[in-house]
Amino acid sequence: MPTRLVLSLALAIQGSNSHIPPATVTLYATQAEHIAKARHLDPWLLEALVERETRWTATAVRHEANGSCSAGL
Repeated sequence: MPTRLVLSLALAIQGSNSHIPPATVTLYATQAEHIAKARHLDPWLLEALVERETRWTATAVRHEANGSCSAGL
């Protein structure tokens, strides 16, 4: 059973990008919770950064002139 935090994050992610399948939304929310706990971050900060930079789009990668790539961070 997902935690309240995962459910809340999932609602925020789904609201940001309604084209993401529900199973993927749950996966993203679960991973956000796990990463935030492991790094001692506020999970809502992580959610806000990803929301702002990619709108939770997995293909949102920018190729830089030096050959590297980033998600706009």
